[in-house]
Amino acid sequence: MKFFTTIISTLLIIFTINIAVAQNNMKAPVRFKLKNGVTLIVAQNAGMGKVYARLTVENDATALNNDTATLITNVLAQKAIEFNKMAYPLNGEVAPMNLQFAEANTAARINDFEDALTVAISAIFNPEFSQEATSKFYTDKSLTAEQLKAYHKNAIKTSDTYLTIAGDISVADAKMLVNKIFGNWKEVAKL
Repeated sequence: MKFFTTIISTLLIIFTINIAVAQNNMKAPVRFKLKNGVTLIVAQNAGMGKVYARLTVENDATALNNDTATLITNVLAQKAIEFNKMAYPLNGEVAPMNLQFAEANTAARINDFEDALTVAISAIFNPEFSQEATSKFYTDKSLTAEQLKAYHKNAIKTSDTYLTIAGDISVADAKMLVNKIFGNWKEVAKL
């Protein structure tokens, strides 16, 4: 019994030390407003080996729960499924990316983070709306790809976007990466 108690105590001490070390590597979040209007929040936690990101677009148009938003979510979800199969083909239980209308979440190893974030941002801001994709998820033929594009353009604006990045990435690297991915995208004013 004494041996068992000693092992449990040792494991608890190791676990507590690991938590304390991890907390010491966590830095206070930093917030920026990028030139294109995106609000970037970065929380560095060195030594994690992974980086997490959540992108949300918050405005009245994105709060609507209608057929168009549902269709866009279905198209984006399919893109996420394709990316997840490509990114982690041998481990079906890992889903490093989740995409839906006005929201993207991704978790990736450090070396894969740029690719994952690029796909997530591109999917949210430049989704591909072909009539074929529209028909695949929506049987009402009256909704065209052009109508989807118009709805999306009205609802998804960089000025309404919040991007939170947390994990094993410095603030400078995160800011540089996001500026690289967004490139020269200009801020679009709210309607």
